[in-house]
Amino acid sequence: MPIDRHCRIFPPCRCHANLARRVAAQSALIGVATAEIYPSFSILGTIGWQASSFNDLFSSQANHGAIGPSFNWNLLSYGRIANNVHV
Repeated sequence: MPIDRHCRIFPPCRCHANLARRVAAQSALIGVATAEIYPSFSILGTIGWQASSFNDLFSSQANHGAIGPSFNWNLLSYGRIANNVHV
């Protein structure tokens, strides 16, 4: 029986909608688990003020900042992550 004809005979019920939502949620979780296999890159930065006395806190010499890259790869947990994808 073609699917189109089956849908006309049996209208979709609430359980089918719930099932579709659960399948979509599981697909999203698999996508997140798959993304954990690959390394992630990001840029980090800080901005602050530092002075020896409160009066010097807002002077131009008190300002400081830093910026740099970040690299994260869960290489030692690869087996656990790969198993999460298959589950």
